[in-house]
Amino acid sequence: MNGVVNCLKRVHTDDQGFTLIELLITIVILGVIITAIGTAIFVGLRTTNATSRRLAQAHDAELITSYFGPDVQSSDSVTATALDARCTTGVTGTPVVSFGWTEGGVVKVASYVTQTNTGSECPTGSSCVLMLRYFCNGNLTTSNVVAHLLSATSGPTISCATAGVAGGCPAGTTGTPDAVVISVTPVDTTFSAPYTVAGVRRDAL
Repeated sequence: MNGVVNCLKRVHTDDQGFTLIELLITIVILGVIITAIGTAIFVGLRTTNATSRRLAQAHDAELITSYFGPDVQSSDSVTATALDARCTTGVTGTPVVSFGWTEGGVVKVASYVTQTNTGSECPTGSSCVLMLRYFCNGNLTTSNVVAHLLSATSGPTISCATAGVAGGCPAGTTGTPDAVVISVTPVDTTFSAPYTVAGVRRDAL
């Protein structure tokens, strides 16, 4: 019994702890682990940000294409770098191209314009522009963003083509070209190269 008591006394009164060498080794190991974890988090965040931006720019191209082609097909007039005079109320921004047609006796106009992107989605240190599509259906006008991350310094350009006709679609003029193409430059060309979106009018098919 006395042996047990003496043993317990030794356990409670033993103040021996880590040696300085053990403490230093522990600190070094913790430093290595923390550095590795920090690096992994940093790389993960950078990769996530790059992936998100790449997907956003790819989504822009997909969205523009889904609207632009059908608008060109439906049109019976194309107004380059200006708004169609039949639909200007509430339309703001820099005009790229407008398409107009009449369906069931109702005038319809789809106008593509660019505006400065003031949101937080633009990469740090860069300026972006939005591309919006204003759609006039009689007296009703709606709008939606079809691209978020376009270059502010290389704006969209438009070209038109009609078989046997030279000159394309001069700025501010209205005509009926067979094919219409806009060239678009994303804000970050390391993730997505400049691309073109094209459409062919239905009566030219």
